[in-house]
Amino acid sequence: RDGGYVHFLVRGQFSGRDSHGRARHIIGTYTDITALRANESVLHIALENGHQGLFDWQPLLDRVEFSHEWYGMLGHSPGSIVSHSDNVQRLLHPDDVAAGRAALVPMLKGERDDFQVEHRFRHREGHYLNILSRGRAVERDHDGRATRVIGTHVDVSTLKATEAQLRESRQLL
Repeated sequence: RDGGYVHFLVRGQFSGRDSHGRARHIIGTYTDITALRANESVLHIALENGHQGLFDWQPLLDRVEFSHEWYGMLGHSPGSIVSHSDNVQRLLHPDDVAAGRAALVPMLKGERDDFQVEHRFRHREGHYLNILSRGRAVERDHDGRATRVIGTHVDVSTLKATEAQLRESRQLL
């Protein structure tokens, strides 16, 4: 309309072939996803500004996907960590593994819809970041087990440092 570009999602399939196996007909759709792309851009900006990363976890398949912001928050390039839970667990501070598991298990079993836990994740440079992890089971199987969990990781390191300084200041008074 305004002379700009439009983003389309194109899907199709062959509906008939000739005697040589070549496609005779293709049936498909074009879907305008321009607005979706614009919303995606806004989401990325919001995640970056909030020092947040997004995760999409399929626990029964042991597969987890992370946003570019999640990787950046931990000093990694997108895709540099293989998307399996054991690789993510290696980033956790050893003292925080049990608390993380305790927060997750009730949600995974169907006893809760969501979880929240604070734990420390190791940055690529070796130091730890305080991360507030929140997630919600958005899909479940017929037994009530979570099959898909979507959530955020928020870097609360600065907040934790400020809280520690405040406690120290109060002790001096």
